[in-house]
Amino acid sequence: MLVRVALSYTRHVPRTARRFIEFSTLLTAISLLGLMMYVHVMFGKADSTCLTHLVDTWPRDGVLRVEVINNLDKFNAYQEKIAGKYFQK
Repeated sequence: MLVRVALSYTRHVPRTARRFIEFSTLLTAISLLGLMMYVHVMFGKADSTCLTHLVDTWPRDGVLRVEVINNLDKFNAYQEKIAGKYFQK
């Protein structure tokens, strides 16, 4: 099917239009690659200081588990619901 589409594209689209489409696609791909490389480098240089207030209190052995929660109120309500359901006396 892909070969059929490619042959139809070659037959029905004029050569100058094909060159324009393919060149603009190439420029878009190269610019997006450059943007991804820039973002990668900038995030690598950025200092991550979101946990500096916990440095003195976290455990020194084992694994530190960090969860990113978008809606803390909703998460806490869910945790209380689960705790009430399973740890009820």
